[in-house]
Amino acid sequence: MKVLIAHSSIIILSALSVIIPGTTAKLIYITVLLTGSFFLIRRLLRSEKQKIVTACESEKARLEEKLKRKEKELEEKEQEYSNIRKEKDNQEIDKAFKPITSSLREKVKIIPVLNGQLRAVIEHTEKAAMDLSKSFMNINKKAKEQVKEVSAVFGDLSEESGDNNQSVLLSMKEVLSRIITNFNSVTEIIKKSQSATAKIIERAEAVKDIVRKTDNIADSSKVLAINATIEAARAGAHGKGFSVVASEFRKLAEDSESANKEIHSIIDKVTEETRHVYKETEEGVKRSNEITMEAGEMLKNALGQINNAIAQARDKLADLSRHAESLARDISTIVVSIQFQDITRQRIEHVIEPLEEFAKELNSLKEELENSSSLADFASRDHAAWLVNKYTMETEKELMNRTLMNVDFCSE
Repeated sequence: MKVLIAHSSIIILSALSVIIPGTTAKLIYITVLLTGSFFLIRRLLRSEKQKIVTACESEKARLEEKLKRKEKELEEKEQEYSNIRKEKDNQEIDKAFKPITSSLREKVKIIPVLNGQLRAVIEHTEKAAMDLSKSFMNINKKAKEQVKEVSAVFGDLSEESGDNNQSVLLSMKEVLSRIITNFNSVTEIIKKSQSATAKIIERAEAVKDIVRKTDNIADSSKVLAINATIEAARAGAHGKGFSVVASEFRKLAEDSESANKEIHSIIDKVTEETRHVYKETEEGVKRSNEITMEAGEMLKNALGQINNAIAQARDKLADLSRHAESLARDISTIVVSIQFQDITRQRIEHVIEPLEEFAKELNSLKEELENSSSLADFASRDHAAWLVNKYTMETEKELMNRTLMNVDFCSE
């Protein structure tokens, strides 16, 4: 029994030392280990208790049966010696019976003491077993709670938790994804702006060509004007060449008009494309600002979730610390209960030894009755004092004194 209790103590102390690192796998291992230890110790306690109760009940029944037989034999002897006394009037036999009767009465007083000690041992053993059972159940329960709390602490920071099935990590990923999309949109807008700008440059070059044509027309118009003036001077009244000059001027005027229309058309297109580029740029800036504000808000919320998760983790870690302290107290209680088992064993030994002594004395009662020289020694023995010397604990002595007082009161 001591070896089993020592092994149980080692298992419990090992469990306490393993709890300190605080990982989920080790906590599960500790839970299984403590549960197995609990059922093993509980089974051993039940077995030992049953053996003790069975042995005590058997010994009690055997002693009572022997006591009845001895009382019957004593009655027969008393009757026999009474007949002899009547026949022989032997005063010595009458004197011999008195100490024997007194001694038997003293022995009868001791039997209730032993019975009381046995009942106390049984009650204390049952209570100790129940306390051990409750303590181990509490340890098992708290170990499971620690496993769940540790899993919850790490689960709050995983990708499978959070409101609407989105954790802090998923929220941050979404923010980064939107930022990347925002940059892609801005890049696309810039590309479109560059393309529109290139078209504006091309249109500007076309305008330059038209302007050059207009310059050429202006130059030609000047030359024709000079020629018309010369021809008009030569012709005098006839002025035939003047009509040619007029025709050329008309042609130049038409070309100028056509060129002006083309210039207006190009300028309109350039203006339209420029306005379109401005509008797209403005929309891009607006959209970029909106996305930036939204991303900032999401980042703020994500940081808030991280702070909340950290605060919850700290609270749960504090709870784990309190549970660890509670486990330490429970284990200390278990150690005390295990120490109590040794005290219980001593009390059982103190009950068994007197019963064995009484059995020997009752077995030799017949021989002592036949030997008148030993009757005085047998009767003079103080069994109560002898039993007090056997007991080493104050609780045993107090129980014996109370029982003897009750027996004396009832006999009176």
